[in-house]
Amino acid sequence: MKVIKVGFIISRINGGGREKRAINLALYLSSLSNFSTFLVTTDVDVLNKIEYFHTLGLRVFYVRKWASINFFKVIFSQGRCILHTWGFIETFYSILFRIFKYKIVNSAITGHSSGFKFSFIKNQFWSFILNLTNFTISNSRVCLESFYIKNKSNVIFNSVDSVSLDINKASIAYKFGLNLRKRHVLMVANYKSGKLFHKAIDLLKVIEGKFNDIVFVFVGKDVLMNLSTNIDQRDNLILFDQMEFKDILELQYFCDIGLLISDFEGQSNSILEFMAMSKPVVVVEGGGMKDLLQNKFNSIYYNEFDIDIISYDLIRIIEDPVFSLFISSNGYKTVRDFCNNQYISQKYIDCYCRL
Repeated sequence: MKVIKVGFIISRINGGGREKRAINLALYLSSLSNFSTFLVTTDVDVLNKIEYFHTLGLRVFYVRKWASINFFKVIFSQGRCILHTWGFIETFYSILFRIFKYKIVNSAITGHSSGFKFSFIKNQFWSFILNLTNFTISNSRVCLESFYIKNKSNVIFNSVDSVSLDINKASIAYKFGLNLRKRHVLMVANYKSGKLFHKAIDLLKVIEGKFNDIVFVFVGKDVLMNLSTNIDQRDNLILFDQMEFKDILELQYFCDIGLLISDFEGQSNSILEFMAMSKPVVVVEGGGMKDLLQNKFNSIYYNEFDIDIISYDLIRIIEDPVFSLFISSNGYKTVRDFCNNQYISQKYIDCYCRL
């Protein structure tokens, strides 16, 4: 039986969704008899976890920086293999190994080039670098197109498992100071350019005119700092700063509707998590999620924000339990069928086997 060797090149082991996907995939492959995996990172925190990863069959190497001699020595010591890079910088420093007949897969593209705020020249540069690899993987066809990818490529969605928390909603309400008698709409996003919190607040102002029991909840890095001083104090808007993943899951489990209003997304993990919990989702973004979301089937989904249209559809979800159940049930089936870990892992394996 032929053994396929894959090296994962990531900067952080405790990063965002991309890094979590890389590590989970590496660990899964390390459990298969026909795969040999290793991971190289510049994250010094890995030194405290090397033995843990080793017990799970994943060899891990720390290098101080990508351009170091040690980085090249580590890769060469592993023999010829597939290098799977999970970021632009990681891809840039791994391209050299193509000279030595290593295969390079990159998963750098997790959003639209405009979302990265790249200039035209910078976008052309990264397009050139990514097209030097053997295979490009993104979670969105639109995002691939924004970088003019011409080489072999594939769209592989983010993975998410069905979530069931054995937690009483009253306990969550007490923990976060929420009212069990009210209905909650939750948006999980860090406060930064492109995340349109002000439009979400405009939506709330329309909804509150019809319902007095609707509360919007915003969670994310710098949300509290940037919004608490810029909006009127109101009892139907609750702000939380960055939270641990477990706390976010509890809030998602408690709240009734998932919300995301953004200029552009690759694929939102929080929206997938809502869908995995059978929650209806309302999403406005520039088109990165159109491969997965279908308006009025598994979500309320639009590319552009129109306050009249979005408020009408959100009100319908609130008022019509049959429509809400239709949206949430189809959302759950979508992530169950196309975003489960086993299905997604096999998609990556198919890419490796093609190389």
